[in-house]
Amino acid sequence: MVDAAAAAAKLLDFSQPVDIPLLESIVELASGPTEHRAQAERLLLQYQEHPQAWQQVDAILSQAQSQGTKYFALQILESVIRFKWGALPGEQREGIKNFLSNLIIRFTMDEALFRKETTFVNKLN
Repeated sequence: MVDAAAAAAKLLDFSQPVDIPLLESIVELASGPTEHRAQAERLLLQYQEHPQAWQQVDAILSQAQSQGTKYFALQILESVIRFKWGALPGEQREGIKNFLSNLIIRFTMDEALFRKETTFVNKLN
């Protein structure tokens, strides 16, 4: 990472919309054999553990291009569903259910997209 501190500050600023290209580059660094891998992994863990991270999952899943970034977002959402579901207000739980249902429908309505994203759709279920 060229400027790790600036990238971390930008990614962890939850008062702003998530920077998808930045997140995708960090996910790529974390999964590759680079000298910055450990640093990228630490930053992703900080992001994932932030209490507001799950609120950006919809933007990540809707805008991300890389499978790795989409899986990262699903891990965040899975953690919220497993460990914080009961503490979420009803309207947020309904919002999550509706978002996931609509996403699955979108992927299954387009056969070419479904074939391309089959593994992703299975993970959504």
